[in-house]
Amino acid sequence: MIKVERDEDNNPPGNNQASAAFTDTLASLTRTYSSLATTITEAYGSDYMSFQDRGYVITGFYEGQESPHYHHSTDNVANIDPHYLCEVTKASLAGLAYFGGIQRKYLTIRHEPQGDTQDTSQSVQIEAGITASAPVSSAQITYRTNWTPANTESTMVQTSVHGDTVVYRGWVPKQPYGTEVSYFLRVSSLDSMLATFPQDTLVPVVFRVLPDTIAPRIVHTQLPNRSYRDAPFEIRAGLADTNGIADAEVIYRINGGPDTTVSLIQLSADMWRASLSGAFSPADSVEYRIRARDRSFSGNLALLPASGWFMFRILNSLVYDFETSNGSFLPSDDWEWGLIGTTDVPAPPHGPHVWATRLAGNYSSNVVSTLLSPSIDLTGKTDVVFTFNHFYNIEPLNDGGNVAVSVDSSPFQVLIPQSGYPTTYIGALGGPGYSGNSFTWKDATFNIQDLSNHQVRFRFMFASDILTSQRGWYLDDVRIDFLDSVATGIESKDATLPTLTKLFQNYPNPFNPTTKIRFEIGLPGFVNLSVYDILGKEVALLCNEVLKAGRYESTFNVSDLPSGVYFYRLAVGSLVETRKLMILR
Repeated sequence: MIKVERDEDNNPPGNNQASAAFTDTLASLTRTYSSLATTITEAYGSDYMSFQDRGYVITGFYEGQESPHYHHSTDNVANIDPHYLCEVTKASLAGLAYFGGIQRKYLTIRHEPQGDTQDTSQSVQIEAGITASAPVSSAQITYRTNWTPANTESTMVQTSVHGDTVVYRGWVPKQPYGTEVSYFLRVSSLDSMLATFPQDTLVPVVFRVLPDTIAPRIVHTQLPNRSYRDAPFEIRAGLADTNGIADAEVIYRINGGPDTTVSLIQLSADMWRASLSGAFSPADSVEYRIRARDRSFSGNLALLPASGWFMFRILNSLVYDFETSNGSFLPSDDWEWGLIGTTDVPAPPHGPHVWATRLAGNYSSNVVSTLLSPSIDLTGKTDVVFTFNHFYNIEPLNDGGNVAVSVDSSPFQVLIPQSGYPTTYIGALGGPGYSGNSFTWKDATFNIQDLSNHQVRFRFMFASDILTSQRGWYLDDVRIDFLDSVATGIESKDATLPTLTKLFQNYPNPFNPTTKIRFEIGLPGFVNLSVYDILGKEVALLCNEVLKAGRYESTFNVSDLPSGVYFYRLAVGSLVETRKLMILR
């Protein structure tokens, strides 16, 4: 990727519009004549600034990921990326040639070959994207059926324009089962250019009209454990089928309860989305599966997973939203709590109060600022995840911030987010972190389940050098997500598999303070083992998860419950068994 920069600071007055037009053209040329992707940014400093100061309209390039050798003695030939330099040179020459009045003739066809179809009721649509140096004068589909000698031509018509690509569409008439269709695309332009697809070959595209017996393809990554604060939970899936998707849905259930079905909504060609909503509570287990049906006459069905269910747990959350207080975080140097005082920083998603390296104006140069969280007790917490919401606009590579953790008052160590830091080395920081521009508020997620049952403290450190400073780093909604360790352990007791589901009497009974509860399940499924007082109130959740068929034992500790009669209940699918136990102090 490369940044294509334009004049945005109104110096000199009136040049911004012309600079934007030049920059858009240069970006288009870059994508056409090189392999680089482009992004438009502001020209706030570089060699062309002196030209801007004298009234010239400017545009230019800047590295997408700035080299760590910039302004260092290591900025030499040995550390140049030759492939990147080659692609930038192609883009530069394209810009020079175009703005100098030299234009090359070109005509290209982009087309996704038609796959087999079973639809005999309507014409087959053929679509292509055409990029040309002059207007298209003719676009044709040349086809034949069952390899007959005679070719037939079908005219393609323009349907839309996307940037420098013009979309053309044509049709091959409907065909009966057993037909094999072969075709070429032929396009000519007013500057006497001719192109075909496939190009440089006599082998055409071939598709057949056959009954469809293949189910849709579903691609999905299982949801991780999520906090109840994130509900409703979004499910995304890639769905693809030769004949298209007729309908798709997600079936889900909470704690083995009744199934709920919600439709998947199509977002793009292959991407679909649904939201799981309901009365989600911490420690709940959510099972779900995805089902899709294609548009074939047989209505082929696909299910993911093919058997069983995906499952994730609902986490509890400790949240510092900074709205009513600063959360007892301890700042140094630039860190401030309050309302954002600049209009070019987007509003945070959840409430206006944040921590920031200066709420109004840019951060200081040549300073190291730290923000320390209170000590947080993770005793009895499992599946712990640390998250926060942030926005940053920081001088790339030179300035930036990262997160560290102290465990049981030990020295701080840098934490690495699940997706990694966007910058691997920041000069002032001396390590990885957040630098550059996030453009929007984003979530940062750190898996810290190894820190369960410890006291932790988090440090947000920001460092800058003596050069340019920008807006800085803004933090909101610092959160610890976790499961409470309510169960004392479910363990398998025997490798042999039972044939029935059965709940046994606890032993010892009466007891104080611990007893063991054994049960068997004959088939794999969602298992709930809970303890209730005599009024029917749940006092302990010993198991709430999918288990394989087998024999199991749970240890129940009642150090915080009074003497009396209690009931323990095993629910496996539709089967429910209940027994009585007694605590005797």
